[in-house]
Parts: sequence; C-alpha cells; structure tokens
Amino acid sequence: MTGNIFVVGGNGENRVFEYQPDGTFVAGFPINGASQDGVAFDAERCSFWIFDSGTDSARHYFFDGTAMTEQESFPGTSVAGFSNGEGVAVIGDRLYVAGTGPFAVVVFDVSTAATDAGNPLCPRVFADDFERGDLSAWSSRATR
Repeated sequence: MTGNIFVVGGNGENRVFEYQPDGTFVAGFPINGASQDGVAFDAERCSFWIFDSGTDSARHYFFDGTAMTEQESFPGTSVAGFSNGEGVAVIGDRLYVAGTGPFAVVVFDVSTAATDAGNPLCPRVFADDFERGDLSAWSSRATR
C-alpha cells in the first residue's frame, strides 16, 4: 500500500501509527475501541483489520492516506467460545486471531467484508481483477 509499517498504540490509546521502514514517524490516526492488540493489512480488500481485546471485536478499516475509517466490526474470540485474543493476521479471505486461554488460533471468514479496491493506494496487478478470490490468471490444468 504505502510501503510503510502500521502499528497499534494498544492499552486504550486508540491510535494507529505509521512509520517508514527506517523508523521515521509519518502520522498517527485515531481508531475506535478500547485495547487494540494488532493491525494487519488485507491485500484482498485493500484495507486494515484491527483486533480489539477490550471490546472483543475485529474491526475493519479503510485508509485513504490521511485517515482510517471503520467500515464494519464483528464479535471476536471470546464470543466465539475462546479466551481473549492477541494479535491479528489476514491471508486471503481468512482473519486469524491468536487466543490467549487455550492457546488457539481462531479463524474468521471475511470473504463478504467490504472492499476498497478502487482506492488509488492499492493498484491491482491486473486491471480486470481476475486474481481476486484466490483465483490466479496463471492457473491451468495440465493436459496431455
């Protein structure tokens, strides 16, 4: 997206901070919640996910380069029957949150989440967006 690193303030600070790879501070952005425990970039939806253990929720944000805007949220690891979550990662259509109690990774399906694919900060490799949804323009079946 920007080539920079994004981190959450945590402990009720309710901010995401952007840094250049060399550690130079770029900006801070206010976010909703109570105790954020991780932020992850979602390349499929050109957005960010933040897990908030203070409210036991996963929050989905769009970023326009100057602000982060919450799009949606849903209950997290405790409501799913696990303990509080710590940290978040997203790969394809799956959001992963580490549970602290039984030490499990809780997986959420985010395939129907909003997308910001038109955001100019997130150019797609192919203009026709063929590779979305885990499809690849290079996939084929071998024939004889």
